[in-house]
Amino acid sequence: MAGIGTGIRTYLLTVTAVTDIVSSRIRPDALIQNETFPAIVIDETNSDHEHTISGGGGIVTSQIEIACYSETRLAAENLGEKVRAALQGYEGSAGSETIQSSQLSGRASGYLVPADGSDGGLYVTSLSFEIVLSESIPSF
Repeated sequence: MAGIGTGIRTYLLTVTAVTDIVSSRIRPDALIQNETFPAIVIDETNSDHEHTISGGGGIVTSQIEIACYSETRLAAENLGEKVRAALQGYEGSAGSETIQSSQLSGRASGYLVPADGSDGGLYVTSLSFEIVLSESIPSF
């Protein structure tokens, strides 16, 4: 299991409504230096693995944060809505992972003030998802 964040990135790169806006600018963990906007950052914040008395149960529940950055509030919110539409209720493949359910659990908006005091801040719409996926159980 590579981590669901990688799978979510792979899946979002197949969603035309998202890639029409960000192209391939879907990053793990943080924006790159001198990023072009709009862009997306995916961060897996937590994973809980189910267990049975004999070992792994084969189910993982992961918390994913997806931050949509743009130079205007409207553009950040629009991108967030495209991501929400693609992931809310999604079941199926996400890279090498199999998602059993994907539910939006929270949404927030904000503005990142630039460190240099200019007017070039960024708007961000953050979406929190709870994603349940199948996990292969290694045999030894």
